[in-house]
Amino acid sequence: MKSLTLSNVMQFFVITTLSILPLFFLPITSEFYETNKWYLLAFTALLVSALWVIQSFKTGKLTVHLSPSTLAFGALALASLASLLFVSQNKVDALLSLYGVVPFAAIFFLLLFGEPSLTKKGKTIVKNLWYAGAAAAGLMSLYQFFALGKVLAGTFPFLSDSLWTPVGSSLALICFLLLPLPLLVEDIVNAIIKKEETQMAILIAASLLLVTGLGITLFQVAPKILASFLPYSTGWTVMMEGFKNIKRAMVGVGVENFLFAFSSGKPTTINMTPLWNLRFITSSSFVLHFVTTMGLVGAAALVLLVKSLFPTNPESNKKSYGITGSLIAALLVLFLIPPNFVTLVLLLTLSVLYHEPEEHTKTVSLAPVAFSSILIVTILGIGVAFYSLGRAYASEIMFNRSLVAAQAGNGTNTYNFQREAVILAPSVTRYHTTYAQTNLALANTLAANLEKQGPKASGSAEGKQQEEDRKLITTLIQQSIQQAKVATTLAPENVSAWENLGQTYTSLIGVASGAQSWAVASYERAIQLESANPVLRVTLGGLHLRQGNFDEAISLFSGAVSLKPDYANGYYNLANAYRLKGNKDLAIQAYEAALKYTPQDSSDLDKVKTELENLKNQPATPPPPTKKTAAPIPTPKNP
Repeated sequence: MKSLTLSNVMQFFVITTLSILPLFFLPITSEFYETNKWYLLAFTALLVSALWVIQSFKTGKLTVHLSPSTLAFGALALASLASLLFVSQNKVDALLSLYGVVPFAAIFFLLLFGEPSLTKKGKTIVKNLWYAGAAAAGLMSLYQFFALGKVLAGTFPFLSDSLWTPVGSSLALICFLLLPLPLLVEDIVNAIIKKEETQMAILIAASLLLVTGLGITLFQVAPKILASFLPYSTGWTVMMEGFKNIKRAMVGVGVENFLFAFSSGKPTTINMTPLWNLRFITSSSFVLHFVTTMGLVGAAALVLLVKSLFPTNPESNKKSYGITGSLIAALLVLFLIPPNFVTLVLLLTLSVLYHEPEEHTKTVSLAPVAFSSILIVTILGIGVAFYSLGRAYASEIMFNRSLVAAQAGNGTNTYNFQREAVILAPSVTRYHTTYAQTNLALANTLAANLEKQGPKASGSAEGKQQEEDRKLITTLIQQSIQQAKVATTLAPENVSAWENLGQTYTSLIGVASGAQSWAVASYERAIQLESANPVLRVTLGGLHLRQGNFDEAISLFSGAVSLKPDYANGYYNLANAYRLKGNKDLAIQAYEAALKYTPQDSSDLDKVKTELENLKNQPATPPPPTKKTAAPIPTPKNP
């Protein structure tokens, strides 16, 4: 009876988690949706595993569910673990990746330990709650489309977005509404055949909400897809670039490191698209993303997953046409839709609905020593995981509090909360980059206040306070540099971290010794990591231009417009460099190109025209000396 009670408790947690996960969100982390779904899945898996250990001690046997889906998700967990161990440079970022070791291991353990507790009635509840959740999401999309959410937008600003959904994103919502439709149609047909009128009416109402929500979402999202989707051709190119390295071909670039794969492997042709100045952290589809980040090992695990959903043995293929339709839809999603966490949960749900518990459940009796050893190691692992994930989640909450404080203009709380986040999770790269920016912003604010106040007598209270503020400014500047450097150490292949370091040093030119040289070195490293990025070249060219290094600046600006032939800002800065060097004709050509590519509705159009006309009317002059002692040189501008 006690064992049965434990099974009921395990079943309750599995059913509840599968039902609420797609709609679950909390506005207490910097990202409300996938982050909280990720942690809920992980904590539920740990809780179910702990209950399984207790149940095993009580029964003296190990009962596990070894279905093909269980083994396939276990293979994905092992593939992501191999990627983490052999190529990930920041193991913590890799562990906290949305599509890495933790979610695949969580799904594996839920299937392994939790599925045997699910009864036939429990699976029916899972399916019906899926319908209810999808219908609620469809209804919410209808409310948002007609702007009813704006009524509460004063209290909850995110409700003002017509595409807002608790699922997290429009693509995730499409998957959430699409996948249960075949199952729902099958149940409607069965209800009609059995003449169950009440059930039929409820199911038809749910299906109408699903279809309506799906139609509304597709109607709103379809025009935006080209402006936000990484093209499949680019995703393929990025994946194949990684295959040029044997290690990365085998285990990928690292589950947390798609940004590196994208920045180093993207083709220059993307610069002629609306996506040219975007950086992607996921690929064009699940398949392309997993193979890029986990290599051929990940590809093999994906094959196992597909095979587990569509067994080749006719005798084992006992799926209804509803399940078959949903699985086909899931397969299409894997190949066509960019990664989203909800789809992983839906694959778990389909695996639970597809396999009968008794079909693959195994009960093993072991010698007392082996039995106890397995359970003790398992419970120790659960304890360590609970502590580590709890600490990581606390850091996310602190980081979000810092962002809220920053929006409220409270610099002190922003600083303190970010400091707490860094202490709780010292290896998370993005905490350090943000903390570096916060330190620098506070230093700039203090410096501006001192300038407004003017000098005070050294012995007065105001003078002492100013002295304290100057010391604090120095400390904040040092911390800003230190934190930006830590980020590049934690993620040496992250172009954003190097760009942040370059921006930090650029802001300190004339304040910190050697800032110019360090800024140049940082941007040079960023260009090595993202050679197809024209913006980085313009920024670095601007640093050289400030130093009077005209040839270096011209070379970088020319490289920028070569990468993006319609880059108005690149031509504008190139024109400035030629003008300052004394090459009037080449400067005029660059100004004319800038004028050609500056949008007609741009407020800078008249500015470019005026500068071009002024240059044409100027007599030719010999070039100035290329030294810092020459006439003042302007910083590159955005036309």
